[in-house]
Amino acid sequence: MRARDWRLPLSLLSLVASAALAADDLAEAKRHFETGQTLYKEARYKEAVTEFEQAIALSIKLKPESAGVANYNLGQAHEKLGDIGAAVKAYKEYLRLSPRAPDRAAVQTIIGNLEARLARGVQELSVSSDPSGSNVAVDGKLRSTTPVTMELPYGSHQLEVSHEGYDTATRAVDLTPQSAVKLDISLAKKAAPLPPPAQVEKPRIWTWVALGTAAVATGTGAYFGSQARRNADLLRAAKNTPPVPDELYDASVTDQVVANVLYGTAGAAAIAGGVLFFVEGKF
Repeated sequence: MRARDWRLPLSLLSLVASAALAADDLAEAKRHFETGQTLYKEARYKEAVTEFEQAIALSIKLKPESAGVANYNLGQAHEKLGDIGAAVKAYKEYLRLSPRAPDRAAVQTIIGNLEARLARGVQELSVSSDPSGSNVAVDGKLRSTTPVTMELPYGSHQLEVSHEGYDTATRAVDLTPQSAVKLDISLAKKAAPLPPPAQVEKPRIWTWVALGTAAVATGTGAYFGSQARRNADLLRAAKNTPPVPDELYDASVTDQVVANVLYGTAGAAAIAGGVLFFVEGKF
């Protein structure tokens, strides 16, 4: 009696191995898909795109409808990123791989709206700011207040965000079909105006020279005046006894003249000092 041969045919082993690999690929595709969904909910759209693309690559041949669902999610992620062309492509692939999709009409409407945006050549620009409610001007024209999302033509634009009490912020923005642009701008408070510089009073040198001269002249004039009065008193006491009265008279007259000149000099110096006090400090 021949022993039973338990060895499987090579072709059957190959089929078993292929099935095992396919199961692994589908399991891996599911993990990438679920990771992509988590990243999408966290608004990490670029990373979500990578995960959905890997899920599609692993499932496209083994389970086309699963790849179709992944394409729908891929389209949503691209739409969030503002890559309109990539979003349209992903949505169309979803409809191709899922011919019985219950939301076909809704997805076709989405595709139509996105293609209309592509035809108009516009892209989304979203602007938020701190403080909120700031004015947003694009290319010199006031458009709205923050937060705001607007559609602008492709190309370069000059953005200005302003708010009372804050410095105006300017940004250069380039819009392309591949990506929407989101800006979050913090405005800096305007600096408090500086106080006017303190005026340093300049020394009034000539003022004090004039006033000093006036003081010296006044004191000296007072001395000669007193001398003139003393000689006059002596002259009256000596009466007409020569020659002393003549000398006293001459001395009295001389002292009085000198005193008057000094008093005049003191007065002029005092007036000059007063004028210089107000004038000299300004120059």
